[in-house]
Amino acid sequence: MNVVWLLLCHSWLWGIAFPDAAEKTKPLIVLITIDDLRPWIGAFGAPFMVTPALDSLCGDAWFYTNHYVAAPSCGPSRYAFLTGRYPSSWKDLDNNVFAHKRDQSETLQAVPESFVAHFRESGYYTIGIGKISHSPDGKIYGYEEEAGQELELPRSWDEMYLNAEKWGTGWNAFFGYADGSDRNTLNNQVRPYERGLGSDSLYADGWIAGEAVRRIRGFSKPIVPTLLAVGFFKPHLPFTAPSPYWKFYDNWEDTTHYALLSDTSVWGVHPNNEFNRYALGTEIILPDKAASPAYAQEIRRAYAASVSYVDAQVGKVITALKEEGLYEEAIIVVWSDHGWHLGENGVWGKHTLFDVALRSPLIIKLPKGKTKQPPGEVTDVVSSVDVYPTLLAMVGLKPSFSLSGRNLLPRMEGEKIPNAAQKALSYWNRSISVRTPEFRFTKNYGNNNLAPMLFKLGVNKHTEAHNIAREYPEQLLEFFHFTGDPFGIDGNK
Repeated sequence: MNVVWLLLCHSWLWGIAFPDAAEKTKPLIVLITIDDLRPWIGAFGAPFMVTPALDSLCGDAWFYTNHYVAAPSCGPSRYAFLTGRYPSSWKDLDNNVFAHKRDQSETLQAVPESFVAHFRESGYYTIGIGKISHSPDGKIYGYEEEAGQELELPRSWDEMYLNAEKWGTGWNAFFGYADGSDRNTLNNQVRPYERGLGSDSLYADGWIAGEAVRRIRGFSKPIVPTLLAVGFFKPHLPFTAPSPYWKFYDNWEDTTHYALLSDTSVWGVHPNNEFNRYALGTEIILPDKAASPAYAQEIRRAYAASVSYVDAQVGKVITALKEEGLYEEAIIVVWSDHGWHLGENGVWGKHTLFDVALRSPLIIKLPKGKTKQPPGEVTDVVSSVDVYPTLLAMVGLKPSFSLSGRNLLPRMEGEKIPNAAQKALSYWNRSISVRTPEFRFTKNYGNNNLAPMLFKLGVNKHTEAHNIAREYPEQLLEFFHFTGDPFGIDGNK
C-alpha cells in the first residue's frame, strides 16, 4: 500500500483552520534554516550547550523535541520540507534533487514548487539569504564549478542571494576557512575544524546574519507581506567558529556514553566518508577503528563551538526583529535538515536511518495571543513535512495539491494527537524507516538478506543499540503492513 496515502489517512488533523483564518492578515514570516544541527540546544535537554538565542526563542514558541526529517542528507531533506511531501522515488533521495526536479519544470508548472512559492503566489514578497534549498545561494552548480545562475526554485523567490566574498562561490564559502581558502580548491587537504581568530564575519554565517538584519531594519512600516528566509551553514563541516565560541567549551569534558551497536546483525552504519574526506584530520575514524578519547573530545568541542556560533547569528536576527517592533506579531520557524552522529553507533556524520541522524530541532513561534494554549515543549512525534500545512493554516491558506503532513495548529490549541497518528517516515539507501512514540522500525528494500531493524526507544531515548525485531513479532508485522513497498516492488523507481 502506498506510504503517502497511508500517512494521509493517519493525518486526521489536517485541514483544521487557524482560529483567525477569516482575517485577511498577512503576518511577517521568518524562516531560519540551520545545517546539520542535532538538538544540542539547552532548551532541548543539552544543558552543557551555550545557546542563549535559541533557548530564549523556545520560551516564546512551541519546540518539538521529537521532530524527524524525511532523509538524513541535505538535498532530499530540504526538498521534502519545502514541498511538504515525502519522496516519491528513490531518485528523490539524491542531493541534487532540486536540479533534477528543475529539469522537469515544464511538467510541474501547475504545482507550487515549495511553500515559499505558495506564499509568493498568495501575495507575499519572498526573500532568501543563504542556504534554503540545497546549494548555499539557491543556484544550480557543482561544488567545484563556477557559480551558477539558474535557481533551484525559480518560482519561489523575488530575491535570492549570497555574498560569497573572499571565497568566490557559494560552495567555496560553505566549505570555507577564515583565510579565504576552502575544501574544494585545496582538494580536501584541510582539517575538519578551525578555531578562527577574529570577529563573526570570519565566516559566511556572519555575513548572512548581517544581511538579514539589514533587510529587517529596512522594512517599510506598515510592512509589506513578506517571507524572509535565512539559511545558515554551521554547524555543517568544517566545524569552524571564531575563538570566543570555542572558549565556552575549553574546559568541557563530555562524559556522555555513546552507545555502540551490540547486535552484529544490525546494518546501516557507514565508514564516515564525509568526515574522513578532510584529509588533514588527526585520525581516520572507521567503524572498526574508533576515535581516540582525546580526538573524540576535540571533535565534539568543535561541533559545539559551531553551534554556539550559529546561535549567536540567530540571536542577531531575533534582536533586530524585536528592536524594529516586529517580533511579537511575526511567525518564526527554526528548522534543521537533520542531525549528526558524534560517535553514536560508531558513526561520525549523518547518512543513517538512526534517530541521531534523523532527529533535528523544530521551533515554531506564532504571533502573540493567536492561540489559547501557552507555548512550550511538544514531545509528540512530528515530521518535517508537517511544516508546510501548518504554515498555510496559520494565515488561512489552503493547499492546492495533496500534502504528506498534518497541520500542527490544533495540537498547539491543546488537542491530543493519538499515538497511532504519530508516525514520521524517513528514507535512505533503499531503506525506509518509521518512528513512532515507542519504536523505530527500518526495512531495506534493496537487499532482502538484511534483517529488519526494530528498536524500542520512547520519547527520551534517541540512540539504538539492540535490535529487538525477533522479540516483538506483532509490532514487526504491523510495521511491515504500514510501510509496504514504497516505490514499487522492484525498488528501482
